[in-house]
Amino acid sequence: MQSNGGRHLGWKKIKGNARLLVEALHSLADEDFDKLKDCEYLTKTVDTCWEGTDLWVKKTRLRDLAELTDKWGKRLDREEIRNVIHSLKALKILEDKRGTTNSKTITGSDKWYFMLKFPSIDKQKNLDWLFGKEHKQGEWERRQLKKKNTAVAEIEDAIAPVIMRRLLQK
Repeated sequence: MQSNGGRHLGWKKIKGNARLLVEALHSLADEDFDKLKDCEYLTKTVDTCWEGTDLWVKKTRLRDLAELTDKWGKRLDREEIRNVIHSLKALKILEDKRGTTNSKTITGSDKWYFMLKFPSIDKQKNLDWLFGKEHKQGEWERRQLKKKNTAVAEIEDAIAPVIMRRLLQK
């Protein structure tokens, strides 16, 4: 389990929740209401749009995202959604845009404004890219592994001088 700004992230559990939220947001942005039954009203509370291959989610709330996931098939609670958002942010797949509209909205805000960075606007391509396909890793695993390796390298860099001093003292 990794920590991100005091938040403990269980990557494996969050991955499934992230897939659910990303898939639901993608469907909402694409106005694919076949699976999102009776939720055209969510387009008013979860404002999504495409800018190139970036999926923007504007002025929404965690409770609205919870409602969206519920309509998609599994309701995530606010904390689970917050963990998904923070995990995607830690992996540099999501950019938190709350501070660009008002610096006071970053902490303790009920309103969320963020951008998901994808290589395509095609839902299946993006899901395969992010979460993998069959036995191939996706960006989720690659970036998480890179984060781990970076953390290990930073620890090694920090302790190397101490080890060298001790070796030289002997």
